[in-house]
Amino acid sequence: MATAVRMPLMGMTMEEGAVTEWLVDEGAQVEKGQEILEFETDKINARVEAPAAGILGGIAAGPGDLVKVQGLLAWILEPGETPPAEDPNPPAAAAAAAAPPAAPPPPAPAPVAPAQSGINIAAPPRRRGWWGWGG
Repeated sequence: MATAVRMPLMGMTMEEGAVTEWLVDEGAQVEKGQEILEFETDKINARVEAPAAGILGGIAAGPGDLVKVQGLLAWILEPGETPPAEDPNPPAAAAAAAAPPAAPPPPAPAPVAPAQSGINIAAPPRRRGWWGWGG
C-alpha cells in the first residue's frame, strides 16, 4: 500500500515550505526514518524522513517548489506498485477534517442600569469598643 510523504508542520505559524533538495533519487529503496528530503521555511531548514520502508516514487514537488503543510511531496511504494493518480487526502481537506467548525460566541449580556431610589443611605457610625466606650 502506498504511503504518502507530506510536508511536516514545524511550528504553529508555518503555512508552507520550499523543497530545497531531494536526498534520494526517485525509484531508490528507502528505509523507515531515512532522511529523503531537505526543505526550508521562513525560519528553519529541516529534513523529512521516510514514514515507511519501500521505494520512493511519484515525486510531486521538485527543488524550489512551495508545498503547503500536509501537502503531498512523494509516495513510498511497495515493489511493482504505482503511485495513486491523485492525493486521497489533500491539505485543505485534511485541515478541514482536523479542525471542526467553531461555534459562534454567545451573545453579550445586556447592560443593567443601577436602580435609582433617590435615598442616600448613611454609613453606620464608627464602631466603638465592645462595651460602648472608645478605645
